[in-house]
Amino acid sequence: MRVSHVITARAPIAHGDFGVNSGNVQRFRRIPILSLEGVPTYIPAISAGALRGVVRRLLWREAFDACDLSRGVLPGWDRLYAALANGGTIEAAEKRVVPDAIRARREALPVLSLLGAALYTSHMAGRARVSNSWLECRELGAEHANDPLMRDLLADEARVRHVDQEEQDPDVSGVGPMPTTTETVIAGARFVGHTEIAPAREASAWAHGLGLVQYLGGKAGAGFGEVVIEHDGDGSAYEAWLATHVEPLRDALIQLANELVKGSKKSKKKSKKKAQPKAIEAIADASQGEIF
Repeated sequence: MRVSHVITARAPIAHGDFGVNSGNVQRFRRIPILSLEGVPTYIPAISAGALRGVVRRLLWREAFDACDLSRGVLPGWDRLYAALANGGTIEAAEKRVVPDAIRARREALPVLSLLGAALYTSHMAGRARVSNSWLECRELGAEHANDPLMRDLLADEARVRHVDQEEQDPDVSGVGPMPTTTETVIAGARFVGHTEIAPAREASAWAHGLGLVQYLGGKAGAGFGEVVIEHDGDGSAYEAWLATHVEPLRDALIQLANELVKGSKKSKKKSKKKAQPKAIEAIADASQGEIF
């Protein structure tokens, strides 16, 4: 199932290009496509990973809230949250793959099945295949011939931090004005993309997650990143599932949290110091007789 989406900027969007070191000037991320003339064109885009990451956090925070789970009530919260909402990490190789256990986990945790996670000693592959979201501009291709030029949709936003020099001396505090310039995509511009997802319930979860997104990119506290996302998916099936499966979802999350804690490095007892091999003991004894 394909879910197509359109992201409309309600405020300037800042989405930094981490591969470019330009000092206090942050350029908007660009991803190249091949033009009809066979020339690479670098077009502003919101990366698939950025959109996945925002939807992932929103869906899991919603699930945790629905299940009344938090650090205060769940031992192992940090490992569970980091694995599910932040994607997790791998600490050790997976020793055994159990297909029935994987299928059961996908059934109990549709958001995990949708977006996947590294669960410290195993990896659950996500089923969502998310595209980059490209700026809708003329350079995107022949079908966008009537759209604005890319350069007309970009603007530099300058900011500087105000310093209360009547209250503090910057020469003493070390805190002074901090000018920055951010290249943004202007308010009103649109980004287009899509996601391929096979299972219907997971496609519904993705559609629901897109509807939760209100901000994308960085510097939301400085007036950037407000968006609205329109899509042709239907989140009602997942919403109905979540409303009627709070208790089993809570049980599945607690069980997973316990498993992640048991598999942690800190939970493993320190192994006892191994006795030295007899050959080494013999050498040590010999050394007392000044043979060496």
